[in-house]
Amino acid sequence: MSKTLKAGVFRMSTVFCSGLLLFLSLAMASSVLAQAVPSEKPKPIAPGDATPPEVQIPPFQSYKGVEIGSTADIVREKLGKAEIDDKDGFYYEIGKGEFAQIRLDKAGKVRLIAVTYSGESTPPTFEEVFGNTAKIEAGKADGKLYKLVLYPESGFWVTYSRRAGEKSSVTVTIQRTRSSK
Repeated sequence: MSKTLKAGVFRMSTVFCSGLLLFLSLAMASSVLAQAVPSEKPKPIAPGDATPPEVQIPPFQSYKGVEIGSTADIVREKLGKAEIDDKDGFYYEIGKGEFAQIRLDKAGKVRLIAVTYSGESTPPTFEEVFGNTAKIEAGKADGKLYKLVLYPESGFWVTYSRRAGEKSSVTVTIQRTRSSK
């Protein structure tokens, strides 16, 4: 047998063996898949059978009855006369060291509520804003703390910002997300 003929036979046998291995691999894979996939279609879940996904709702979702989406009239009704009242929103001095800023969207509905507590005012605790299950990441050595939590199902986010020191303060902000209107 010549060298050329031997090389040709070797190539053919290599191609044949490779093809055979590929075929066997595919056959085995389809066999495994056929066993893993049920032959029956899954039955649809009846409305009463499924547990609906849990929607996260923060404990702190309004301020003195004003919430995201409230109208300007509701803000005035709940909070009274503002220090500043214009088409963009309101600014209130609630008491000693408690200030609220309410921002409105173009339709005149609340899109942001920011409340700052300082001095003699008593701010809500971290747990009152986010609930008992919220994790507090390690604060800074000087007592500063900041946390932002998105609530996409509710259409807004909430932040808690604590500034420590001689003039400590806490600001809690609730703002509608851009995607919710």
